[in-house]
Amino acid sequence: MGRGPGLNEQEKQEICRLLMEKKELKEIATTLGRSLNIIKHYVVPTRKRGRPRKLGRPRKTTEREDRWLVRKASNQCISCAQLASDLGGKISKETVRKRLHDVPYLKRQKMLSRPRLTKPQVDQRITWVTNHMASLQEWRWIIPSDEKRFSVEGPDGWHSYWHDLRKEQVYYAKDKFAKGICVWGAVSFDGKASLGFSRTTIDSGIYQRIVEENLLPFLSGPRRDKFVFFQDQASPHTSNSTVSFFAANNIRFINFPANSPDLNIIENLWSLMVRAVYSGNRRFDSVEELTAAILTAWEEIPQDTIRNLYQSIPHRLAAVLLARGHTTNY
Repeated sequence: MGRGPGLNEQEKQEICRLLMEKKELKEIATTLGRSLNIIKHYVVPTRKRGRPRKLGRPRKTTEREDRWLVRKASNQCISCAQLASDLGGKISKETVRKRLHDVPYLKRQKMLSRPRLTKPQVDQRITWVTNHMASLQEWRWIIPSDEKRFSVEGPDGWHSYWHDLRKEQVYYAKDKFAKGICVWGAVSFDGKASLGFSRTTIDSGIYQRIVEENLLPFLSGPRRDKFVFFQDQASPHTSNSTVSFFAANNIRFINFPANSPDLNIIENLWSLMVRAVYSGNRRFDSVEELTAAILTAWEEIPQDTIRNLYQSIPHRLAAVLLARGHTTNY
């Protein structure tokens, strides 16, 4: 004889009502017209544990140990293997990972870098943004630029940690002196300048050579007087010799405020290039091989991507004002 149908929701609610009236199980079964066994299977585990009976193996950690794992992992760079070891080795790292993934306010993510802004720098960002609020039509004539170091051993900063969503993010310090090559780039609304390279630290002389070889040809044309060159406030960019070089070559320029990568759309292009250059966890045997990969990644950036970034500039300025001069998510 086969098993009969299980209890539906209406029958379960009726059982609860009759239990509150202190009815016996046999009387409940008679009232519902169901067998005593099916009533027992539903009621007894509920009475015994306060919740429906669970199947499967018992949990290897107690609720207290689960809370300890969350406290230890919260906003810390600690591995699941280390947490399992600190718990006495009674559970595996896979069990630790499952417990942490079950916490809704805890997630594993890469630790991002963010500049540390001083009070004068925050005030400078507000002033700069207020003075440069403009429409997209006006921003089309700027040429943002920046430098980026690429390493033959892979990108810096692949750090992950357990981020507690109830707390502030944790950031790591970038290593700007890793082995590799320094790359200079600049873009406009309608094109990309040729990349400039340097294997040594860029000083004023090297910077001027890069600008002369890559920016001046890019600026040639009848509309040159409309373009404005944007750069950050690194020492080679603001030295007296560089300012004189710009004046001698009729280059109009404006400096970004200090520690403001969120205002420079080139930073987003560097991120795209890092993904392309180091895709598949690629490493390079020589600087020449790395340089070839960088050039390929630069040429493959669609112009539509750059134009979309230009369209974000007014929103970036507004975000700085909304953040009261502090860093934004751009």
